[in-house]
Amino acid sequence: MAQAVFLQIWQVWLDTALWLCLGLVFAAAAHVYLRTEHLQRWLADSGPRSVLRASLLGAPLPLCSCGVLPAAIGLRRAGASKEASAAFLISTPETGVDSIAVSYALLGPVYAVLRPLAALLTAFAAGLAVWRWGDDKPVAESAAETSCCGGHANEESAAPDGGIWAGLRYAFSDLLSDLAGWLVFGVVLAGVILALVPPNLIAELGQSSWALVIMLLVGVPIYVCAVASTPIAAALLVAGVSPGAVLVFLLAGPATNLGGLALIRNEFGTRFVACYLGAICVVSLTLGWLIDAVAPLAWFGYSAELVAHHESGSLLSMIAAVALGVWLLCLQFLAFQRRR
Repeated sequence: MAQAVFLQIWQVWLDTALWLCLGLVFAAAAHVYLRTEHLQRWLADSGPRSVLRASLLGAPLPLCSCGVLPAAIGLRRAGASKEASAAFLISTPETGVDSIAVSYALLGPVYAVLRPLAALLTAFAAGLAVWRWGDDKPVAESAAETSCCGGHANEESAAPDGGIWAGLRYAFSDLLSDLAGWLVFGVVLAGVILALVPPNLIAELGQSSWALVIMLLVGVPIYVCAVASTPIAAALLVAGVSPGAVLVFLLAGPATNLGGLALIRNEFGTRFVACYLGAICVVSLTLGWLIDAVAPLAWFGYSAELVAHHESGSLLSMIAAVALGVWLLCLQFLAFQRRR
């Protein structure tokens, strides 16, 4: 049993590492050329245009759902409209260059396109809901200083001196450190699901009429970042959960968690949270239902074939998996030494 779990974990990591490295390279470029202080000038206007800009500009930024909170609060206190802040809070953690790359590796090209489009639609809907019904809570004077990830979230707004090399240092040190814990959790959980959980049980739940709601109830209260949610989603898809239910999990998990919702309510107000969470629930359930109703199952066979057949992977994938694994251990050791 232990050997089966280890082999499944290794297979998921082997499929993930190379594309994660590629995503981190693009995240480095986004860190250098699309920083949050640049967004302040573009998000101050009120209305749908500001919401659309926030959705599009937040999508490539490599911030997780807890890391985006201080960034979004800072934008709001710097003058961004409340509806733009809502769109930014959703589009940024639900997608990103790193998660898109991992989605392509584990879930296939359909999800790699569908996931960011669904995230943009969810963000735009939430922004419009806040614009129409959200309350105007007075803006506080100073931005939030803490992040539940690893303390690096505010560094996203600092202009890196040194160009792309500084961006690479950020992506493969600060950002990867922030992702490390939940990334390992996601890979390990995916391996355990594939090795130990009876596929018939998951398939029965995943194909039921309540599958979309179950995935929503699982995704909303917990925190799992976009990158870490991808191997879990791949394992669920292989086990028989419907593609639409998997999409609901991918949309709800990264954008919501109980701690984050409490902070958003404290900063933006109760009606803001109601519009924000309501848009996520309605849009994710609607998109999940549409996917299950009209999309051919053959579109989503990539992940099942990839994971179920236990392909050995290319030499480059193995090198990336080993090198990135060793580097993650080094980062955790250095973090432990600093804490001491």
